[in-house]
Order: sequence, then structure tokens, then C-alpha cells
Amino acid sequence: MHAAGVLLLIGSMILFLNEEFAGFIFALIFGVFSLLVCPRVLIRTAKRSYKQQLLCCGGGDMEKTTEFAERIHIVSSNKAETFFDYPQITQICETKNLLILKITRSLGILLDKEGFTVGSFTSFQNFIQQKCPHAKYVVHKNIGKTRAYAPTGFVPVNPDNKMDKNKSENSMSPTPIKLSTEKKQSVSVPSLQASINEEPSSPTVTVPAKSRSAMRVIMIILFILSFFSIYIALFLVSSHQSFSMSPIENNWMFFLPLPIPLANLILGIICKCRGMKTTKNIVVGIIFTFLLCTFGSYSFLDKTNTHSHDITYLNTVSSKIHFTLPNKGKIATYNFQPNSKKSQSESQTASQSDINDFNYNSMCNITFTDTKQITDFEASLRGSNRWTNSIATPISGIVPVLYSWQTAKAQGFDCFMIYNVDLGTYNALPNQSGTYRFIYLAYGSKEKKMLIGEYSCDVVLK
Repeated sequence: MHAAGVLLLIGSMILFLNEEFAGFIFALIFGVFSLLVCPRVLIRTAKRSYKQQLLCCGGGDMEKTTEFAERIHIVSSNKAETFFDYPQITQICETKNLLILKITRSLGILLDKEGFTVGSFTSFQNFIQQKCPHAKYVVHKNIGKTRAYAPTGFVPVNPDNKMDKNKSENSMSPTPIKLSTEKKQSVSVPSLQASINEEPSSPTVTVPAKSRSAMRVIMIILFILSFFSIYIALFLVSSHQSFSMSPIENNWMFFLPLPIPLANLILGIICKCRGMKTTKNIVVGIIFTFLLCTFGSYSFLDKTNTHSHDITYLNTVSSKIHFTLPNKGKIATYNFQPNSKKSQSESQTASQSDINDFNYNSMCNITFTDTKQITDFEASLRGSNRWTNSIATPISGIVPVLYSWQTAKAQGFDCFMIYNVDLGTYNALPNQSGTYRFIYLAYGSKEKKMLIGEYSCDVVLK
């Protein structure tokens, strides 16, 4: 969480320098939350849980007494009882100070080697071998020192070099021993602070049943929503893509649904520590947190400065074409790299001209929003001879396909202008061959949208 907070704060500074204020605020808030708030909340939750444990145990740490008779009987200092059967034990792990009877990957019984009150550790090894002949015996050499002794007939299995199962089982011939006249062997475990998570199989649980049921429902909902978080992000990005000339400009919106998998991950870890089965929540939370952060970071990689949302660009175009355009609305302008050309095969041809190539300068999409400006603009269109309702075949040869296919009448565009910047003429071919600069404008009165393209081309008259 600290690393995520630092990265988000760095991202917020980058967004601020790029004048992306919405993303800056978002990254700043979640950066501070990840760096300061979230760790404090987790620490406070842990301390509260520990205090609750002390209250349940009469002011002391949790202690458990394990008795081995016909069944394994565990009694906690808070009077909670748990029972296990010997066939449930799948593995016996020995470390320097502990013997761990593993039942599942996340459930086991910890026995302190020095904590036996009836019998000894050596006699218990033989006893548990007799009760669990199919359980593997593993010595963890990397945790403390390896014990030099093992019960007769036991073949220790190194986790890094496990023996064949059948061979191991055949080699473990139990050595019969006689226990004391007492029918129970006891071992006291001083503390659970260093133990693995334990999920009692008995009806007695440390967490209230209602709380566990409610938390289980919440974790299921978060698990499902985590899968949809990527689709939510894609929807947010695509809904703003019509006003973006860059495919990754709005990728910062992938961070918006990030709290869903993060909550799935954090709550999954908390519930895991409390004995609930939330491994799938943790895995899914990690996966989708990684995916959202990866796709969201693409916005920070786009440093080409090829796109802009500056509405004042319309004032510049108005002064060039000598016709007033509305200057309020949503705008996205893409500035092409120098010498971005399209060949003759990609252009339209005309009977009176031969276009060698096009050299693109910029392309701009606008949707006007001010009702009064739109009304005045459309009134001026109807009384002006600088705009035409269609582009005739000869003049259409100097309009690049890149612009014309986006502004067809079928898409709602009904007013057009081709302005020759060098000659100052409207909707006409030049009188002589040469290279000319043009501004192409197309307006759709139904959706109040406009496309503006600036380019230059070589015209050779036949």
C-alpha cells in the first residue's frame, strides 16, 4: 500500500503538469489514502482484534491445551472447544521448537516440544506415528536446526527432495509402544501469536455466526464485481473516446474502479487472518488490481503532445476562414507529425486534377453546446455563399479520404466548406498547378457537430 501510494502521488504530479486536473485530484486522493489512511486503518483493526482476544481470555494471551485420546480435543482459554480425528492429519512437520500436525494447507495444530505435561516429546512421536501411519513426516531444515532423532521406522521427508509416496509409506512400519496408564496425553500451547491460521471444525467459533455470514456475502459480491471492474473501466474510457484523438489519453479512467479489487484484496486478507476461506478473493484482487493499474498507467506514457482540448483553436480557424464559428463546446484536436502523407492511391481523384499526395496538419472534432451561438451560427450559414450543401466531383478530389469518409451525408453532415488559405478562395479548384494549403470544414446541424481538417496537397491540372 505504501508503494501504491508513492506511485499514485508521482502520477498526480505528472497529471498536474499536463493540466489533467480530474486525474490529478483522483490520483492525489487515492495516493494519500494508500500512503497514510489505509495502513493506519489496518493497524487499528489489528489492535482492536487483539484487545478483543485479551478480553475473551481474561486479560491474557490466547492459550490452548491439546489432549490426545480417542480424538484430538483442543480447549482454548476462552472456553472454545475443537475436536479432530487422527485420520484428518495429512502431514507432520518438525521445526526447531515445534511439531505441527497439518490437517489442510491453512489448518494445523501447533505443539510446543517443551510443553508436554503428560509423557515426553519422544514418546509422543511414536504415539502419533501409531495413530497416523499414513501421514508424511517432514523435517524443515530451513526453520531452526534439524533434529538428529526421529521415531523408529519413520523416514523423514525433505520438502525439497520428497520421496515417492508408496516407498515412504511402506518404509514406515510403526513400532508398538505402551503408553502410561493415563488415557490422555496433554500438551499446552502458550500462545497462538506465531501459529498458522486455524479454522475450528467444531460448532464453536470465535467470530459470531451472523458476522461471518454477512462478511461471506460481502466477499462474494466483491469477488463478482472484481471481474466486472475491467468492463466498467472500458466503458468509462470508450464513453469519452469520441473527444479524444489519442487511444490511451483517457486510460487514467482505469483507476476509477480500482477500489473494487483493492477492497476485495484487503478484506480478503483480513478475513483470511480470521479463519475464513478467502484465497480466491485475494488472488482475484491481485490480478485485477494489477490489470487496472497497468492499463491506467498508459496515460502517463503518452508524451507526444499530439492531442489537445483547447477550445480557443476555433477562434484561430475563424480568423483564417473569415467566418465566425461558435467557441463553446467539447473539442479534441489531433496534430499530425511532420510529413504525415497519404499517397494518391488513398485519395479521391477528379477529372480536372491529379493529386500527388496530401500532407496532413491537424484534424479536429467539435460538438457545440451553447444554444444561442448555435442558433446564430446556423442562421449565418443559410445566408452565406461560402458554405455548400454538397461537394461536387471536381472539387472533391482535393478533400482527403481521411476527412471525407467521416463527414458523409449519411452521418448527418449537411454543410461543407473548402477554404484555400493561399488563394483565399472557397469551394473551388486553383487555376494553376502547385502546392496549396486548405482548411476543410463539415457541419452536421442535427447533432451540432463539426469536423475541421487542415492539410496541404499538390495539385497538377491537366
